[in-house]
Amino acid sequence: MDGFIPTPSGRVPRVRSSPTFRDRLGDCRARLGLCRNTYTVNPGLYAVGTPTPDTPVVVTANYKLTFDTVRQALSGRDAWLLVVDTRGINVWCAGGKGSFCAEAVTLQVRKAGLDHVVSHRRLILPQLAANGVRPSGTFARPRASRPCWVRSGPRTCPASWITARTRPCGKSPFPSWNGLQ
Repeated sequence: MDGFIPTPSGRVPRVRSSPTFRDRLGDCRARLGLCRNTYTVNPGLYAVGTPTPDTPVVVTANYKLTFDTVRQALSGRDAWLLVVDTRGINVWCAGGKGSFCAEAVTLQVRKAGLDHVVSHRRLILPQLAANGVRPSGTFARPRASRPCWVRSGPRTCPASWITARTRPCGKSPFPSWNGLQ
């Protein structure tokens, strides 16, 4: 963590885009299976860089390895990072299990007070969440007059996809070694 950013919904923690020694050590332990079930991040809204109300909102799971991958890919960019409670499961598995779904994302949008923080209704979801959340289009937010517009990002989240205007949805190669990440 690197301080806080004041917003109309309260203080939002700012996270570093580069991992610390402690992060790398925790990643190694999780990959060895020593703390995999407890290696999580608290759900909620985080800031990367110096985001503004017009900055993109990137959605991810609360599994720490996934969170670290996304924040490192956002290095040099400003973004809001909305972390959904998937009970410490990665995006792909949580999408299949049903814990990374439209309802979970909607709940986290409401809890974070995103309506007061950003001036738009665009959410960028990971492509591997497509089995749990529809990868493009809209989903309605309860008791809201406007829906959220969902855009599917690529599988691995390079920084260039935040500024890309359109990205076709379709098949994505998934080599076996990616399952180890």
